[in-house]
Formats: sequence, C-alpha cells, structure tokens
Amino acid sequence: MSNENQQSDTDLKVEQMDPAQQQLAKALRSSFRLLSVLMVAVLILFAVSEVTSIGPNQVGIVYRFGEMQDEVVEEGLAYAWPFMIGKVEAVDVSQKEIEINDFWVFETPTDRTKPLMDRKAPKEGLRPGYDGALLTGDNSLYHVRLRCGYRIRSGNDQLTEGVHPAIQYKLNVSDASEMIRSVICSAAIRVGGGMTVNELNSNRGDFADGVRILAQKRLDDMLSGLRIVNVSVTEATWPLQTLGDFAAADAAQRKNAAIRDQAKAQAARILQLVAGNAYTQLVGDPIDNKPQDSDENKPYDLIGQYAKARMKGDGGDNAESEAILARINRALSNTKGQAQKLIDDAQTESTEFIESTKRRAVRFAELLPKYKENPEFMLTAEWTKVLSEIFASPTVEVVVVGSGDRKINIQTKQDPETAARIVRELAKIKGKSGSSGD
Repeated sequence: MSNENQQSDTDLKVEQMDPAQQQLAKALRSSFRLLSVLMVAVLILFAVSEVTSIGPNQVGIVYRFGEMQDEVVEEGLAYAWPFMIGKVEAVDVSQKEIEINDFWVFETPTDRTKPLMDRKAPKEGLRPGYDGALLTGDNSLYHVRLRCGYRIRSGNDQLTEGVHPAIQYKLNVSDASEMIRSVICSAAIRVGGGMTVNELNSNRGDFADGVRILAQKRLDDMLSGLRIVNVSVTEATWPLQTLGDFAAADAAQRKNAAIRDQAKAQAARILQLVAGNAYTQLVGDPIDNKPQDSDENKPYDLIGQYAKARMKGDGGDNAESEAILARINRALSNTKGQAQKLIDDAQTESTEFIESTKRRAVRFAELLPKYKENPEFMLTAEWTKVLSEIFASPTVEVVVVGSGDRKINIQTKQDPETAARIVRELAKIKGKSGSSGD
C-alpha cells in the first residue's frame, strides 16, 4: 500500500511539473532502467568470462590469481574464475615436425635443384659455419639430414605421478623446437661417434633409433613433458669431394653381395639336391660359415665336427668321432637327396655282393668233395656245362671247328656301333705305337 502511495505521490509531483520537467523525469527513469539491465548483463558476462572451449588436440591449464594450478582440463568446455581472478590457457598437444640440417652440406637454391652427384664440391673442403657433418667412430665424416616428430605427452603418459606433462612443459620449456633440435643434435653426435661410417651408412634405421632413445632420455631428465614420436634419416651422403669414389665402392659392394647371393643360392640348390633340406646338419653353411651350436636334437656341420674329432685322435677313430659318425648316418638316413640314393645303391650292391659270395662259398663247398674224389672228371663236367651255356647264348656263333685242330674259335655277335668304336680305338693305339717306333 505504501508503494502505491509512493508511486501516486511521484506521479502527482510529475503532473505538477511543467512539460519540460516531465519529459526529463521520464528520460531519467528510462535511463535508469536501461542502466540496470546493462549492469546485470555485465555481471553475467563477467561471471562467464573464463568459459573456454578446449579442442580435440588441446588441453587446458588452469591459473588462479596468476599462479598455475595442478589442474588440467581435457577436450570440451572449461570454466575458471572470472577475469583477473582465474583463466584457462589452451595448450596445443598435437604432433609437430622439425627438420634438422645441422649435419648437412650448405645448399644454395640452385644446389637444391641438382642431384648430389652433379654438385660441385668446394675446393677448400668443409666450411665451418656453412657445412655440417657427423664425425664417426673411425674418424670419417658423414652428412645426414634428420626429421623428428614430437608432441606433449598425454595424461596417461606421465613421468612424474600426479603432475600432468603439459604442466611440466609450461614450466620448463620456452622454445620446444629449439629444445628438440638441441637434444637431437647432441644425441646424433654421441651415437654417430660410436659407429663406423660404413655401419652408419648401412644401418641408418639403427642410428635413428639410437638418436631417438638418447634424446628422449635427455628430455625426460629435464622434465620437459615432451615425447619424441619418431626420428628418421631423410637424406644421407658421403662428403661431396669423395662422393664419386664412395659411390664406386658402394656399387662394387652391391655387386659383390649379389654375386655372393647367387653363389649361396647355387650352393644351396646343389647341397639340397645332394643331401636334401637337412644339408646344414651335415656341412653347415658353406658361404657365410656362421658357427652355430650343435646338439643331439639340432645338429650342425657334423662332417666338419667329425674331421676335427679324428684329428684329435691322431688321425684315427676315437669315441668322439664314432659318436659323430653315428649322428651323420642318422642324418643321412633322413635325407631325400642324391646322397641317400647313393647310400641305398651302395647298400644294395653290398648286400648283393655278400649274397653272391655266400652262394659261391656254398657252391665251392659242394664241389670240393667231388674234386677230391675225381679231379679230372669234375673239371671235364664243369667245362662241358660252361660250353653249353656259351653255345646257348644268342650272342655267340661258332665260326670254325678244325677237325685236325682241337682249338675252337668263337665270335660274339656285337652291336655294330660298339664294334666300330672298338676298331677305331684299336687303330688309334696302333697309330701311336707306330709313331713311337719311328
């Protein structure tokens, strides 16, 4: 009721004013209402002034009264105290790439358009401040161009428990690319100094891995919060002054490697043909000649071991050589190459020879009593039997039987080609003997 009375009194006072004063009063009331709305809006905007959107490749670091808090927010909307009290700083955690040319030759824009072989090497050699190079363990120089990928570690990849890597990064890193360049160069110098130039040239991947591991250890020691994702050698070369000679040597090495590969493949084919897939059990690797351990279940170079064992026994058999020989026989019995066929044929021939000898011994034992009883009759009977077998052969014909001569001339029916070849060989022999006689 009092408000209504107050409003009525105000309206009454306004009505008592002249028209100008009435318009001024209305304008003041409108301005006050607008100012109230603006103040409320400003308060609302002030309250939400530190609502920050954190992107998918970002994290937010929270500050309060200018001091960094142990609080990191992930992707999404992040709220901090209003302006002047708190804020959320978005930090990019996406992967970045850096190229490191500290160990590369100086290049002009024209040089970059030419292959390395076509560039003209400076007469004075390497120029300090312009050309960079690695000094290898054998006191050689080698140029490399490196590329490194890095990023801030994730919250699941913390080195210090309870401290987000992004906070370590903000506290300890002022220039990430320069820090990465520094640790990569330092690691490259150390790793390159532990390798020969040939090892570095042929094992660039191992060199890059060594650089990455050593550089990462240095970053972790500095609590940088950075993770090296990869290190690669994008280009590498010998010094330009010697590039032609090294290229020729490299070509010769590749040719030598190709010849060795061909020889190894041919040797493997021959050995496999002779001894099957298990040839390494018998002779090892005849090309690379890499020593390997040998045991009962996995034999290797048994023939070589057998030769060494016999030498230990003054060139004769001993217990060790006999045991190895037994293993050789077992290995051969499991092969399917020509050696097994020769062994099978030899065993068959040996068996046939033994059986034939046994039959001859039995026959001799049967004939011996008859010979003792009547030698002339037994020999005549056997001779008659032999003649009968000869005359019964289709390859024999009787040419002359002399009535006054008890000699019997026999001519065999030979193959015409075989007979002609025999005649030619006899003629050669006769010609040689005639020449020597002269």
